[in-house]
Amino acid sequence: MQENRVGKSRMKKLILLMMSSVFLVSPLDSIAGLKERIQEEVDSNPFLKEQGIKIVVQKEENGYVTLDMAAGSQEIRKALADGVDIRNISSIEINLAALSKADRETIAALQRFLGRLEKTPGVKEVVLRSRDDLAEGLHYVFEINSADLEGHPVKDAQALARSVIRKRVVAMGITTFQVQADGDNRINVKVAKTQEFDQKRTQEILKSVAFLTFHMVHAKSAEMIRQLNSRNQVPPGFSLATIEEPNKPGQTREYYRRDTTSTVLDNTTMDVKLREDVATFHAPPGYTLLLQKHVIADQTYYEPYFVKTTPEIKCFSLRSAGYECDHFNQPCVSLQLDAEDQVKLWSLTKRYARLGSENENPSLSRYLAVVIDDDLIAAPLLEDEIPNGQVSIRGNITLTEAQELTIKLKAGPLPTRLNLVP
Repeated sequence: MQENRVGKSRMKKLILLMMSSVFLVSPLDSIAGLKERIQEEVDSNPFLKEQGIKIVVQKEENGYVTLDMAAGSQEIRKALADGVDIRNISSIEINLAALSKADRETIAALQRFLGRLEKTPGVKEVVLRSRDDLAEGLHYVFEINSADLEGHPVKDAQALARSVIRKRVVAMGITTFQVQADGDNRINVKVAKTQEFDQKRTQEILKSVAFLTFHMVHAKSAEMIRQLNSRNQVPPGFSLATIEEPNKPGQTREYYRRDTTSTVLDNTTMDVKLREDVATFHAPPGYTLLLQKHVIADQTYYEPYFVKTTPEIKCFSLRSAGYECDHFNQPCVSLQLDAEDQVKLWSLTKRYARLGSENENPSLSRYLAVVIDDDLIAAPLLEDEIPNGQVSIRGNITLTEAQELTIKLKAGPLPTRLNLVP
């Protein structure tokens, strides 16, 4: 008798699952009235109803439908809140083996349910997420800058940007977030508030392209800068400042600093026009004037270099990135290039380090510019060749800047610039 009852129970469950599978084959008639009928459709599915699943339409615009899972399994809702696409789950995003059998069956039923909805005439895409505690969190809408794509599909750039943003959020230590496509060219991001990352800092980390490139500095850059300084010729918005070198009593160096009397811009920002003016300021053909930021005695100064416009190496991925304080207690970002770029860097540094084949004076080394998004981050002197692909950025960054650089570079560059939608 007991065995018979168990058998009947299993048969009943199998019938319920078969009913849900059959039920989710044919599409709805149209998108019209979807909000009113969506929970009715869920309730008509015996298995989903048994699991207490509640789904509501949060948004429907031009065929893009966003659903909220308002009740049901806490594990599934947490995964949805973390931005997991329930129709394409990877082992990195969620450990299916750790879920209960009911949760796994619920996911399968929801996958069929979403597939059915997407067959509805007028529906382009359906996204399922979870109502969570993000209502009081940080919210951003980013738009793909299609002008940068040079004909490449916007949808592909959107998918890659979502992946990069998600990696950056995870690297920030934020566990509750949503990173979702919004139409064809926008990305909707919600992250929980943290004490460490405020609205402005989080926005900068998420929307920064973070494209790492290596360039050679002009062999006569220092000489050309000295000649300009001797005539008091500096880029618009800047003035000359002679500063005593830190830890080098009696030794001075000339830097640029923002000119507080200038009407070009305010004293802290550099917009596109000012960047262009600086970049072309007395630059020889094929070179760009870039400024490396230094903070000395709590004041910001800039050291100019004429840098080759065309990069020698473009880094689309890194093997690793991390930050720490060195033995002088100075912040340092350590990068390990991937195998292909490691070979390129070795070849480049062999040619331009001391006794390099392409140095005008074999006894003198050249400077290598490390550039991220057109900002000069470092310009180390190539004393020796670098065969192992290890690059250190040190000396001119704060611990906060080192942390942010690591987060951005570790996740890889965005495929294009992102515009923040007000």
